[in-house]
Amino acid sequence: RVATNARSHRFAIGLAVVAIAVTAWVVMRPAPPKPSTSSTPSDATPPAAPTKSVAVLPFENLSRDQENEPFCDGISDELLNLLGKIAGLTVKGRTSAFSFKGQALADTEIGQKLSVAYIVNGSLQKAGSQVRIMVRLVNTADGVVVWSDKFTDELKDIFSVQDRIAGQIAEKLQLKLTAAPRATKTVNPEAHRLVLEGRYHSSFRTTEGFVRAEGAFTEAIARAPGFAQAHAGLAEVCVMRANYATQDGASGGDVQADIKRARIEAQQAMAIDPALSEAYGALAYCDYMEKHYEEADRQYARALALNSNHSILYAWRAMLRLSQGRLEDGVRDLEKTIELDPLWPVSMSNCADMLLCVGRVDEARQLIERAMNLRQGVFAPTLSVRAKVLMAMGRKEEAIETARLIRKHLHQNPRRGADETALWTLRQAGL
Repeated sequence: RVATNARSHRFAIGLAVVAIAVTAWVVMRPAPPKPSTSSTPSDATPPAAPTKSVAVLPFENLSRDQENEPFCDGISDELLNLLGKIAGLTVKGRTSAFSFKGQALADTEIGQKLSVAYIVNGSLQKAGSQVRIMVRLVNTADGVVVWSDKFTDELKDIFSVQDRIAGQIAEKLQLKLTAAPRATKTVNPEAHRLVLEGRYHSSFRTTEGFVRAEGAFTEAIARAPGFAQAHAGLAEVCVMRANYATQDGASGGDVQADIKRARIEAQQAMAIDPALSEAYGALAYCDYMEKHYEEADRQYARALALNSNHSILYAWRAMLRLSQGRLEDGVRDLEKTIELDPLWPVSMSNCADMLLCVGRVDEARQLIERAMNLRQGVFAPTLSVRAKVLMAMGRKEEAIETARLIRKHLHQNPRRGADETALWTLRQAGL
């Protein structure tokens, strides 16, 4: 399904930059200590789920119109982000939670895979100007529904509905909803729909996806100029497009224009809603792209103070740490990303790359094998890290085989850093 492909690439946002930079660094650094050469990664037992932990699964779309799928997923995603602002609550990331969409797995099994004590699931239906949401809070230890409720409200009041749902979940978990009041309690329903559509198209991280997302966010702003989420969404689209263009070797006017526009839109979002962590994250990424590293650090800190469960922000900040030469700090950020998003192979690959740089080779080996097991098909960036790990371990023949596999399938995902790593591996092997 198209939606499944979107989820699998959802958070591969600029992380190829890590692989490119680390590749160059690995070439120049002394060889790390030689680790154990066991070829099978340990099957680590998932950690015990924290008692205050939850995952929000994608809601079932009960609307007859399947075009409402982005809206349905978007509402689940917004609830996930709202719960992420509750102090004392661990909320698993979207990539991992949404990976179960369409799978007939028991909540107990999902809870074990995600290491969470509770699952939030339910269904959604749009009918005219109204939305009907049914929500359940399930204890993953025994599959018992500890709370459920139905909400029927006007689409313009969707934020208020989400606040009520999050508040009741927090109450059941004996926590307090600590998010700042929404900048607006009512929304323009069409503008809100467009924002969710924009996020959906942006998630593909393709040229067409960026164009369609930009159009949706721009139209949302035209309909509701004071809608902070629309400005923040457009900011992210622009800075991600600039990042991808830079990875592909572009520079100059178009890249700078996108960064400039992203900065303006992020600042506009922050002016409307100072509690919107996504806006600070987009602004931090602009600063990172323009090498204003100290300012980027401050903006990431502000973003994470507003939502400490935002897994992608830790991954983004890890790239900043790498550029600052703070490798151990970068590893910690990526380890936090994996803790929050345990089924996201991209973050595992990048964490394995940085673990290799700091000499933790056996940990890098185990992590890259986990990433390989989660990823279907051939994904060159993950294979490139595996090749470097194998070379560091002295397993030259396996590294050569991996490098050749990268070059054979490079047309499927032509990342410059992966090809550079493959060529470096073959040169190191004397080929």
